Amino acid sequence: MSTQKKENWTISKELSVISILHFGIVICNYFFLILISKDISFTLSLVFFSHITVSTFVIGFIPSSIIVWVDYTIKLKSNLKQTLQHNQKLKSLLENKKETIEKKIIHLPSNTLKEDIQFDLNNLLFIKSDGNYIEIYTIENNKLVKLFYRFSIHKIEETLAEFPQVIRTHRSYLVNIRRIKNSKGNARNYQLFFEGVDHVVPVSRNRFEKFNTVFKNLSSNCHK
Repeated sequence: MSTQKKENWTISKELSVISILHFGIVICNYFFLILISKDISFTLSLVFFSHITVSTFVIGFIPSSIIVWVDYTIKLKSNLKQTLQHNQKLKSLLENKKETIEKKIIHLPSNTLKEDIQFDLNNLLFIKSDGNYIEIYTIENNKLVKLFYRFSIHKIEETLAEFPQVIRTHRSYLVNIRRIKNSKGNARNYQLFFEGVDHVVPVSRNRFEKFNTVFKNLSSNCHK
């Protein structure tokens, strides 16, 4: 399953797939019973088809739905607990973080002639992909600065791979973990907030575990 499909997958879609599968079973059973039935007139009746449909869904769909819901509930509680722990560490990290004096200037050519991409990594908040362009959000002299470049988010992710504090949280976002101001939600709907920005940055469900691991490592290093 592709990354985009994983990010858009929900419990309702899972139940829809189960419904389709069970309806397929109803059709197969119905035609099979028609072939072996001695009373073809009753088998072709609406009453018989309704009976097959109801019995199949009662026997199969309802138990399957209960299992899916129980599994979802268990994972949700586990993710919520993990998220609460993460938020506590985030608060601790923000309270104890030290300002970095030395600048880390990122410099690379963009896809547009006579234009270079340049910003201080320490001031980077996050990078957003918008089609063939990227939007780089930084803080300069306590003011929000938004830069536009014709560039691929995949390429800039490769360029920043050596910096562990910069991580992909979504197919359209790269964030600087050290600049997160606040966060909320659970692993299925986790959101990040940055100083001076009304824009909310999401963390995809399939990227939450990696994000949490990187954050814990950075948090542990800051407290050593």
